[in-house]
Amino acid sequence: MAVGLTPTFLCYNLFVGERSSLFNRFKPMAHRYTDRPEPPAWYGPVFTAVFIVLFGGAFWLALTDSLDQMTERDCRLGVQAACEALK
Repeated sequence: MAVGLTPTFLCYNLFVGERSSLFNRFKPMAHRYTDRPEPPAWYGPVFTAVFIVLFGGAFWLALTDSLDQMTERDCRLGVQAACEALK
């Protein structure tokens, strides 16, 4: 092993040292859209509310449709309470 190339030295230079760090080449690049304005503060709450309404509506439609189909099937199979619920 060459002088100075101990495992501790290599690990230090890869993960801590500044001279030959493995991760020095992964510095963040200057983005061309750095002057992009921040979105308005109301975007987050509005998108959250829209998501909740859409998800809730889809859940309600799926639930009621499934229950209606189940009731119709039960009525076809002769369950009297299901037939009365459909009236």
